[in-house]
Amino acid sequence: MDLKTKNAQILIVDDAQDNIEVLKKILGQEDFKTHALTDGSKVPTFLQAQKIDLILLGFGMPDRNGLEICRQLKKHADTEEIPIIMITMANHKNDIIESFEAGAVDYVTHPFEPAELLSRVRSHLRNHFLYEELRHHIIENARLKREYERFLRHELKNLLTPIQGYAEVLKYKNNLDETSTEYVSYIFEGTQKFLHLIEDLKQIEDLENGDVPIRITTFKLLPVLKEVIEDFQTQTTKTLLDVPEEITLIGDRVLLRNALAHLAKNAYEHVQNLNDPTQNTITFRAGTLENSIQIEINNRGPEVPVEACETFFQKFNSKNKSGGVGLGTTYVFWVVKIHNGNISVSSNPQNGTTVTLSLPLKPHDDAL
Repeated sequence: MDLKTKNAQILIVDDAQDNIEVLKKILGQEDFKTHALTDGSKVPTFLQAQKIDLILLGFGMPDRNGLEICRQLKKHADTEEIPIIMITMANHKNDIIESFEAGAVDYVTHPFEPAELLSRVRSHLRNHFLYEELRHHIIENARLKREYERFLRHELKNLLTPIQGYAEVLKYKNNLDETSTEYVSYIFEGTQKFLHLIEDLKQIEDLENGDVPIRITTFKLLPVLKEVIEDFQTQTTKTLLDVPEEITLIGDRVLLRNALAHLAKNAYEHVQNLNDPTQNTITFRAGTLENSIQIEINNRGPEVPVEACETFFQKFNSKNKSGGVGLGTTYVFWVVKIHNGNISVSSNPQNGTTVTLSLPLKPHDDAL
């Protein structure tokens, strides 16, 4: 027997005590640690107290149907990865199909064939343990990456802060000539941009890791958009607002306003240097669709290539953008994600570029 599957914890759930005894005897040949329940309603509580590596689950039980239990376990993060092998009758083909649709990885039929049953159990246990090991490595690598990035940001900030401080002191020296004063200003502004970049990276990492506190409020969308537009509107750009006054958002006002500001800034920058007045238009639209609020920000500037749309929300996606390093749209992506929303971008020569946000009318029960 594979060392990784030895002493694996297996839960048998079946209302037939005879089935349980037969399964325990077969599984005992491999030194598996078995547990048994005849009441399917007790499975969730049992799994909270005992770590289980695989479940053998009876299809039909009077107290609670096996399919119902399987679906419930697959809906929760703590139990969705436990492989479930359904126990069915040999001549019930529909039971097998329904079992797979409910999330079971396999099935065994009654009466049991010991060699076949053990082979199926061993196979799914090996897959389960390999998956667990892979997930552990992924989590550990992500943790090490975060620590490295945090250390790098800290060290860069420590190096840049005194340079900026000395540059600021020199800016106010009266004995510097005009050229020296200009150079000192470049140093000060350059270090300031670098420090802002470090802070932006920290904000995105905090959003990715769920370390940003979320303050849920209810607020009107239109006043927020008017605030944002006021920050970026120029004399050469035309802005259209198609947003009903009654549109209300439920979420963190600060985070959502910052996200809308990043998208507005991106849209205005995309058209700011265009000579064609018909292209210098930014349109904000909003409305409700089923159980969500749809917000669109459209600019009539040049088409964004398909490959750029595909990486639009990735870090450092500054290609085909007039300024910045490509962190603004990544920030937006994570703000929308933690609000259980969706975001997409489309672009073509006829309609320009449109970023669409879809936010739920109310938070999910397990959200935020």
